[in-house]
Amino acid sequence: MKCLRIRPPANPVHSRIQLPFSKSISARVLLIRAAGELSTPIFHLSDSADTVELQQALHQVSEGLETIDAGNGGTSTRFLLSWLARRPGSYILDGGPQMRQRSIDPLVTALQQAGASIIYLQQAGRLPVAVEGRPLTGGRLAVEASESSQYVSSLLLQAPYFTRGLELEISDQSVSLPYIEMTCRLMREFGVSVTRDSNLLQVEPGRYRGRPFTVEADWSAAAFPASLVALQAGAVIELPGLSASFTQGDSMLVELFRILGVQHRPSTNGLAFYNVAKEANTFYANLSSYPDLFPALACTCAGLGIRARFSGIEHLRGKESDRIAALGAELGKMGVLMNKVAGDYTLEGKVAGGTCRINPHGDHRLAMALALLCIVTGELIMEDPDCVNKSFPGYWKQLALAGFVVEP
Repeated sequence: MKCLRIRPPANPVHSRIQLPFSKSISARVLLIRAAGELSTPIFHLSDSADTVELQQALHQVSEGLETIDAGNGGTSTRFLLSWLARRPGSYILDGGPQMRQRSIDPLVTALQQAGASIIYLQQAGRLPVAVEGRPLTGGRLAVEASESSQYVSSLLLQAPYFTRGLELEISDQSVSLPYIEMTCRLMREFGVSVTRDSNLLQVEPGRYRGRPFTVEADWSAAAFPASLVALQAGAVIELPGLSASFTQGDSMLVELFRILGVQHRPSTNGLAFYNVAKEANTFYANLSSYPDLFPALACTCAGLGIRARFSGIEHLRGKESDRIAALGAELGKMGVLMNKVAGDYTLEGKVAGGTCRINPHGDHRLAMALALLCIVTGELIMEDPDCVNKSFPGYWKQLALAGFVVEP
């Protein structure tokens, strides 16, 4: 098995880290371009594995292939499904082993209500599915989004081309609402009318208008440099390309990491994070709107020995791994206990020193967050390091440039 041995820098990090460009924005703009049959140029498109797989799937459709492979990306699969459902032709949408285990049933149910023809070929609620593309009526629909906001965004992205537009009702338990807001904002930028009144989203029938578009750096990925800064006194990291406008939901991390001793300031073409050595004794966060921040925040608290409590994360059991159980198991190897108390998850203890072998469970965010705990342990051995390619292909290189020792 491929592994990396990771050791921290001898001195506090003073470095510049190049973040990947947002794969969430990239996926939405790619589907807007496909839905509107636009030739609009996209600059700074993400090079993540998820984005590459989505591009390949779109190319397969344009080449006239019947079986479309969405890979292991949940966003790609769910976004493609709504597009194929209204695109003339017969398709089989399939994905990799991880994606075959993840639910698509709430989206399929909503699309069928809109007039789609979708049939499960093996297991109900799971890929692969057969799709007969046809015009969709849309109108008043409801979708269960307590598991994933991607169901909502998938419907919204295609809604301008529904004959009756879309009135979409979402529940109070819908997760990751900032990602839904991101979808609405991008749709507006491409000329479509989208409004939200409490839990009702409305899209008027229309067409996307082409325009050049530049993708921002990824705020979700910025959680890991923030964690590094929190864990290492005196650290300063510049992040070029990170927008100070905070248009991505995960920009909330600046408020959450401030509690853990991280401040930010404008820097050359971006922002800089710096350590102010102001640690809290306890930490609490409801992450229902920012679930991707959980691994970095949890590992930071564990590394600093801060008692932590997290709510709004139950749906993380259905990500690339059972993200809660997997992180609990790996932190447990280092002496930190994760427990479920009255629906929330608590962390007790501080990461112990000494070499530890980490299994990221195939989960990119776990690998990136856990790797930084070498600052506390002195050394980590990371199994399956290539799993970070899903969202941040250059992660290990960026750590090495920052002074970490990263070697086979």
